[in-house]
Amino acid sequence: MLPSFITHGQQRDLIVRSLRDQARSPNPTNLDTHYNIPSSGLWNTFIAKTASVIYPRSEEQVDATPESAGSRKLVENAPADIQNFTTIYNTPKPDAPPSSTAQPAEPSILLTKLRWANIGWFYHWGTKQYDFKRGKAPIDKQLRALCQSAVAAVNWHDVFGSDELDWPESEDNWRDWSETYGQCQTLQRPQFIK
Repeated sequence: MLPSFITHGQQRDLIVRSLRDQARSPNPTNLDTHYNIPSSGLWNTFIAKTASVIYPRSEEQVDATPESAGSRKLVENAPADIQNFTTIYNTPKPDAPPSSTAQPAEPSILLTKLRWANIGWFYHWGTKQYDFKRGKAPIDKQLRALCQSAVAAVNWHDVFGSDELDWPESEDNWRDWSETYGQCQTLQRPQFIK
């Protein structure tokens, strides 16, 4: 649920701008593994009517590790920290293979199947780790401001407890978040542009 300080019009604008500007190259989406999505993105392709059909990717187009038959393997990783960063950084993160059952589809059909787009640091769903080798994609200024406002709106004492708790020093960095998100402490509405 979005914070109550975002109007319905701003929510619609955020959705359109996210689809137009963020759900496109270099930010991978859930569909990029399976389809040859144009670099302009699925939304922009749909609006501009530059493709009537988008074709599936073939296994020859991807240097992927084949999935084994059966249910998905549960992945449980330790949280990233200074000690295990090198291990996470060096963990191979091969592309998933494209679906062998994907069929050519119109952009309007594929839009209904769009579930997520990666922004910022690249997240590898197969290993459940960030792929730091790929770097970080830019994040829209207004989206960044919205996220900062949402974090600033949280009363972290309600989340983590009172000051009376005996927090280990390594785990109480949430107390510094007001400095990190200080520019948003007034909870002003982000300015959305069309």
